[in-house]
Amino acid sequence: MKVLVERTRENAVALTASLLFRAVQDRPSSVLGLATGGTMLAVYDHFIKLITTRKCEPCAATIHAWIRLATADDGDDPSGLTGEECDELRHQEPSYGST
Repeated sequence: MKVLVERTRENAVALTASLLFRAVQDRPSSVLGLATGGTMLAVYDHFIKLITTRKCEPCAATIHAWIRLATADDGDDPSGLTGEECDELRHQEPSYGST
């Protein structure tokens, strides 16, 4: 893992947002798992400015996945996994049967 250290909060925010932007630009079908809470709000604000000023748009499949996940999170789609359930599955150890 590469650790990047910036001298100011503003530089760290700009760098983080630009890294997110480049990731989405390089792979438009990316699905971002974003942290909640106040810590990342400045990064998200800067990221949104980059997207709106540079005309980077997620692909239709990504938007569809966001809508499907939001619907499941709201409890409106009992057939879909919620964001919390998806996170839980990602963190589970793989099971290869009994030994």
